Amino acid sequence: MRLPAAVFATLIPALLAGQAAPAPTVFPVPSSNAFSCAADSPPTPVTHELRSGLEASIDEFFSVRLDAAGKVQEVLLSHDAIPSLSADVRESLARWEFTAPKKSGAPVAAWATVRADLKIEYSKPQVSRFDFRAVAPGDPLPPPLETVWDESWLGKAPPLADRKGAEPAESLDTPPLPGKTRWRAKSYKGPFSVRLWLEISPSGKITRFVPVELKDPVLLPFLRQTIGRWTFLPAREKGAPVACWGILEISGTTSYDVSLLRAASVQKSIGGP
Repeated sequence: MRLPAAVFATLIPALLAGQAAPAPTVFPVPSSNAFSCAADSPPTPVTHELRSGLEASIDEFFSVRLDAAGKVQEVLLSHDAIPSLSADVRESLARWEFTAPKKSGAPVAAWATVRADLKIEYSKPQVSRFDFRAVAPGDPLPPPLETVWDESWLGKAPPLADRKGAEPAESLDTPPLPGKTRWRAKSYKGPFSVRLWLEISPSGKITRFVPVELKDPVLLPFLRQTIGRWTFLPAREKGAPVACWGILEISGTTSYDVSLLRAASVQKSIGGP
């Protein structure tokens, strides 16, 4: 089945921008996708080493409900970059201390939004499975994962649905400031798996990178840095090199260390994931 032009026009910009495509309202869901590679021969990885010694920074965003003295009552992991360490992150935040929230000069129970700037140090993963193949006509279009991990994410952050009797961050005189910020989510070692859609150019370089399966977003900077250096034999059609989309799947074990560089309050209320 050939993809109708009207649907095709809506799917391409959304996928390439890293956003889920809108559902068709007139045409049926297509049985094939416009990103399938129709070349005579598919692209083939030439170099595919996962490097060691890489570092990156990434932001996490939390919502914490405070009593009038600044003691943490509840934690929402609003934009969690390390789900594998969520329990340790929650334990850390539950023990943090904040300045007392105030509204019109009086102490009140309130919500605080916290941006945590994290430094990640990656070890070289041990790969047990590596598979790369060209996108086939029957492969369903995936909903790309969230790729924004900095303060610009706040512009589309989910609203705080239930205040539970506490004041929103916007209504306070100043945001409650984190004081003691002991960090317990210091390292991860265990299994990982990743699924990416990659566009390989006629010169054998990766020109587009779309993550579609990945548990811990902290691995995104590592994957961009190391996979971005790979080279491929490009796909060929009638003997000429052509661009082609492929699906990369990697699994194995990995480890990384996490350090909290700084924590700051943001005067905007956001909800949970």
